[in-house]
Amino acid sequence: MPLTLEEMLNPVEEEEIGESGYRFAGGDAEIVAKVNHEMAVKRGEAVEVDDEVEEAVDEENEPEIKLSEAIHLCEQMERISITYGTCETSLDLTRCIRKLWIELRQRETAGLLQSTLDRYVAAKSTNM
Repeated sequence: MPLTLEEMLNPVEEEEIGESGYRFAGGDAEIVAKVNHEMAVKRGEAVEVDDEVEEAVDEENEPEIKLSEAIHLCEQMERISITYGTCETSLDLTRCIRKLWIELRQRETAGLLQSTLDRYVAAKSTNM
C-alpha cells in the first residue's frame, strides 16, 4: 500500500512519545530561567534538587538540640561569617543570627523559675 502525502511528511516514527526534557510550556521566560539555574549550579551558587529522590524527614530520628547548644552554635556561626564572609554576606548573616540568638535567649529565660531568697538559703543550708 503506497504512503499518502500526509504519511510521507509526518511519519509515525517522528511522533512524540513521552515527555521531552526540552519542551517548555512557559516559553522563552521559562527557558531563560532554566538556563540561568543550570549555570548557577555549575558555578556552585545553587544546588540542584532531584525531586524524584526526596526522602521523608522523620522528626523522631532527628537529634534534639538544647537551647544552650543552639545559642553556642549562633555564636560560632557569627564568628565564622565575620572571619570567612564578605562584608555584605557577613553583615546580613550576623543580623539574622542575632535575631535568632535573641529569640533563643527569650525562650531560655522564659523557662527559668525565679527562686525566693528563703528557698535559696534553705537549699544552701541543707547541702552543708
